[in-house]
Amino acid sequence: MKYNLYAKITILTVSTIVSLYGILEIVLRCYTKANSAFVLMPDDTYLRYRGKPHSSEFNGFRLNSRGYKDEEFNTIKKPGVFRIIGIGDSHTYGAVPYQYCYITLLKKKIMLVDNDCEVLNLGIPAAGPVDYLSLFVNEGVSLHPDMVLVNIFTGDDFDFRLPNRILAREFNRLEIEYLDLLDFFLDSFKNNMKSFNKPNDPHWNLYGNRFAVELVNPWLLKQINRKRNRV
Repeated sequence: MKYNLYAKITILTVSTIVSLYGILEIVLRCYTKANSAFVLMPDDTYLRYRGKPHSSEFNGFRLNSRGYKDEEFNTIKKPGVFRIIGIGDSHTYGAVPYQYCYITLLKKKIMLVDNDCEVLNLGIPAAGPVDYLSLFVNEGVSLHPDMVLVNIFTGDDFDFRLPNRILAREFNRLEIEYLDLLDFFLDSFKNNMKSFNKPNDPHWNLYGNRFAVELVNPWLLKQINRKRNRV
């Protein structure tokens, strides 16, 4: 019973790895290694999951002119601004109101420390690894990001039977920065038994979004400082 509960949390709740700039191609290589039938070819099929520009989504927030769950943003980046684009599926898009979404909260946290940093939410519900690459190639590059934050979830983007250590090994071999949230979520659940999910829904609830931000924010700030110091 206890094992099944943890397995459910692992599959439905926790993000496996959040990895940074330059990793989109690497992520796809890892996926290809695990699934030899996988074809690494960018396309625009992710558009079928895209929200309608300026439409109101289920939580009442009006999507921007690009159909993303974010405020309006320009292709042209202001001088001195450090731009991060967040790419992922519905967990990145956010199954809670906009102001409580993981990416929105992360943006606010980072701007308290670095007001010249911006985070754009390019999450698309039901998107997958091919879509992440396609989105980056077709739209992400034109936004001139300094960093790309890719959110990968076990059970959605990768077969749950593929151990996290295999992905971690590939990222380490290729010198890609990543953060594995799985153990943090499991330890927290064991300590307070508080659910991270919405009722009968695999997506993070308000607590899950806040908890993820508390984990990712300090790590991401370190990556930003390292990147800025290399420029």
